[in-house]
Amino acid sequence: MLILDSLKLRQKDGILYALYMWAEATGRYTFTLGQMAAARGNAEAKGVDPVSIFGINPDRFKDILQDISLQFDKYIRTTFVADLDNVQLFPEYKSLDILDLIAK
Repeated sequence: MLILDSLKLRQKDGILYALYMWAEATGRYTFTLGQMAAARGNAEAKGVDPVSIFGINPDRFKDILQDISLQFDKYIRTTFVADLDNVQLFPEYKSLDILDLIAK
């Protein structure tokens, strides 16, 4: 069970890293899931989001983000209430900071 929990943690780390890479590529540290989905379908869009990288079911992505934001609240906040689906990353952190987090 410990190995499975560790694997899940590494997947969350990877998704958080991919979110920061996407934010750095697009310049968007605050966005909605709808904006991310629209960029996913646009060949001209910068960056590749975690749904595309990891083959995540877009319908499950919201739950995954909520879980990540509870565990890594220093790096990500989510607001999913009624029609709101906001994701906030913090521009004072970079993808390299997330790699440092993963390395610990």
